[in-house]
Amino acid sequence: MAALLLAPLLLGAAGADEVWVVARELPQAFGRRPAVQDALEAAGVRYRLFDDVGDLPPLSPQARALFLCAVDYPDPVRLPRRTCAALESWVAGGGHLYAEYCQPDGGRRLFGVPTAGHPVLARHERLALTGEWPEAGPAGCLLDEHMSYALQLQPPEAGVEVARYGRHLGTYTRTEVETGYAVIVDLGREVTVASVSQRFGAGRPEYEPESVEVSLSTDGVTFHTVGSATGPFKAGVAAITADGLAARLVRIRCQKWKRSPVTDFLFMGEIEVRDPSGANVALNCPYTLAPMPDTAYGDAGGELTDGRIDGEYPDGLSVGWATRSPAAEWAGIVARPWGEGRAILASTALSDSARRHFRPSLAWSQLWRAIVTRTVPGATVPAPDPPSTPAIHIEPSQRREAYRRALDRNLLWFVRSGIMPRADGSLGVHSALALSALFGGPVEELASSYRCDCNAMTLKALWLYGDVTGDGRWHDRALRMAELLVGHQFSDPSLPRFGGFPWLDVHADASFPWDDNTRIANVLLWLWERTGDRRWLMPALRNTELARALAREDDGVIAGQWVDPVELDRIGRQSWRDRASGAGYPAFDIQRWAGAALATRDPVYRALARRVCEVHGGSVGSLGMAHAARILGTPDAARSLAGYWARYLADPDVRRYGVMRLRGPGSYEWAFENDCSINTLAGEPLTDQLYQTSWDALAAWAAYKAIGDPACREAFEGIADYLVAIQCADPDPRLDGCWMRGFDFEAWEYFGAPYDPNYGPYHAYSGWMNAIIDTALAQYLLDESPYPVGRDPDTVHRVLAEVRAER
Repeated sequence: MAALLLAPLLLGAAGADEVWVVARELPQAFGRRPAVQDALEAAGVRYRLFDDVGDLPPLSPQARALFLCAVDYPDPVRLPRRTCAALESWVAGGGHLYAEYCQPDGGRRLFGVPTAGHPVLARHERLALTGEWPEAGPAGCLLDEHMSYALQLQPPEAGVEVARYGRHLGTYTRTEVETGYAVIVDLGREVTVASVSQRFGAGRPEYEPESVEVSLSTDGVTFHTVGSATGPFKAGVAAITADGLAARLVRIRCQKWKRSPVTDFLFMGEIEVRDPSGANVALNCPYTLAPMPDTAYGDAGGELTDGRIDGEYPDGLSVGWATRSPAAEWAGIVARPWGEGRAILASTALSDSARRHFRPSLAWSQLWRAIVTRTVPGATVPAPDPPSTPAIHIEPSQRREAYRRALDRNLLWFVRSGIMPRADGSLGVHSALALSALFGGPVEELASSYRCDCNAMTLKALWLYGDVTGDGRWHDRALRMAELLVGHQFSDPSLPRFGGFPWLDVHADASFPWDDNTRIANVLLWLWERTGDRRWLMPALRNTELARALAREDDGVIAGQWVDPVELDRIGRQSWRDRASGAGYPAFDIQRWAGAALATRDPVYRALARRVCEVHGGSVGSLGMAHAARILGTPDAARSLAGYWARYLADPDVRRYGVMRLRGPGSYEWAFENDCSINTLAGEPLTDQLYQTSWDALAAWAAYKAIGDPACREAFEGIADYLVAIQCADPDPRLDGCWMRGFDFEAWEYFGAPYDPNYGPYHAYSGWMNAIIDTALAQYLLDESPYPVGRDPDTVHRVLAEVRAER
């Protein structure tokens, strides 16, 4: 960008009604322009557009307004000292300025607003409106700009803060949630409480909390705070006087932030609740923890009220959490009077909100309406039109054509977007493409973008597309992906992990999850049936036999979702199975055993499938129910499956949109750290293409092919119609034709709570999402059953015998 030289601007004479905009038209390929232009034209305001500040003619005090946009983002607008002085002088004389992402040289303040350091990448921070501008939106309204570089502005002493950056929780509006750690002790009866104390730190001062608050309750609903304390604590003990109040429940809540790599733990020790006589009435009382510790220092029950003094943390007498870093907050938009005029400063580039797909669109339109009316005196911007939902259901006569068009567009996206590093498939496929990464850089925290299960499911979709089109090049791509995939299998038969597939292609010793391995084995069995090539049969059966060695005999389920291969190698398969406990994930087990039984006709696998159905038939999920009905073939299984989809069709949202909204409240305990939902509250009008609609489509078609009930086909077509309707149409080839995770069917745009760094609402996943939808659409177009038919049983039995003899 040319150097800003505004000193001579005070000398000229521009028209008194002129509005000037420094903004750059975006490349025609994107078909978008700066949002400020749309807002000005909606207000009927005439303006002059300049590509660069260096192109501006002299600006007089009579000019109405200047919009200074960040034309070279992600580089900030550099303002020399004399430019800052000229802008401040012009505004003081009555000018109105909107300036975004401007960085004064030498740490100088602009309009008295300090800017901290250099731009930072607001990776998880979101903008929340403060309510200071009512026309911009209510207080707490959340705005997503998908990971922008921002300057950390500080609120001015005079003026207002319009929006604030922070790790705000909430989907549409900010939700206040507890960010600390709490223990609630049930004293078993109402007693008089004289004092409450708890020991922290397990002998390490850096593992103590920063603050502690004690509250009492008689009914478990209303808690009254009786006192608080801040650290450091003498001998690690926080003691609070309760003044003889009656209570049955005692809540001790504390706050602890991760300040450095060696202070990332909080440890709670023993609790004492004293009555007026000095007796510890909490001794051996039950308690609850919130959240439950997700560390090696969990709670086996009783440690905190057994009266034993905790020492160093290895003694097992303390409960430990890994804590989070404190979230930075700073001003996102500030406005302040300056002499006779007004300056509005934005800490990041907001003017390219259309190109970068800022969400929600209506909220951003309202904000720009407010910015324009506050910057251009007398301007009136009409309220934006609310979104309208288009017709979703496709006419039956047009359905095949619409599905084929959607399939064509999505497979073209796989090739054009870069999610396949090589178009021939030889390097596989990345697990996801993140919208925010297109403009801000990598967002995921995974060690690798290659995931074995994503590649398995993608290769199946590519092969099916080859069947639909008759183009063998798609089969070739699928086979190259399969070769790469099989090369990742643990191949040393002397190790107990033999036959497993890692989660990622680096740090493979971390885990191999059973849902992933089930999908991989099923795809390889399917590819064997397609090709007759035992290169795919052998690894599929090795994986299935590993699963059989680890599954419990009583119910055919593998306990837990994942296996640690290092631990498995250390203790062996039998020891791993013997110590297995917990419900496991029978939805994956039934798919594994049913698929293997149908492909091999082996009675051992069929018996395992029946065992899972008998024990866990009510908790195998919609896709598991379809497999159960197919393998059992009983009238009861068919009725149960048909009833499920009949109830699905009766849902009000399904009748209107073809799909169900997310029902349960979202999870945000691991916000910005780990797996989280894309909704905050139950009932928000969102669908999830990662965990919901894509798999529902696959399950509905599998149900139809299992029992032939028309309700299953009707459900599939409603889901598929919806997916076709929400497919991305965008000038950017990296997005056009894809599906992203979160969609708001009332606002009719991709949207959701962006808590999850790896599986966010603005991510387009390959094998977990787009390929699943492609598979469902292709199977419909081919009228194909998803179940194995049992190809060449003699070869299968010989290979299975070889595999079983390998161990």
